[in-house]
Amino acid sequence: MLNPPDDKSITTLWLGGLDGDTTEDELRVRFYPFGELQSIRIVAAKSCAFVTFQSRVAAEEAAKKLHDKLQIRGNPVKMSWGKPKGDAAAAAASSSSAAAAGGPPGVAGFGPPGVSRPAPPPGISFPAPPPGIGQLNLAAADPRQNASKLPM
Repeated sequence: MLNPPDDKSITTLWLGGLDGDTTEDELRVRFYPFGELQSIRIVAAKSCAFVTFQSRVAAEEAAKKLHDKLQIRGNPVKMSWGKPKGDAAAAAASSSSAAAAGGPPGVAGFGPPGVSRPAPPPGISFPAPPPGIGQLNLAAADPRQNASKLPM
């Protein structure tokens, strides 16, 4: 059983052991039946992904039903709870022990522990992405309708 963290704001599940070409759709069809998804982030170079739910209840239900059962492309998928973004120091301490135990290294803040994205130089700003880029439109699908039909 995957015990949920005490921090109720955590709604992200880390998935490890994925093929480098695993798609968002492959993850979406397995996790959306448990509730609305906020985001799916695949890190192909690390063979992992982060699935973030809109609600903690949905994340807990997915973890309860899929932990130690989820397979993608016939391969077992490791699962763990994400870490709070601001918890880089604690993640650095737990990352090495988690990696030694086969767990998710560098889960905190969706990157390696202690590493943050640099700010752009002064006076430089980046334009917003075009509408629809990086956004999921899953409102039309009912997560409860097809849950029993999904492969585990």
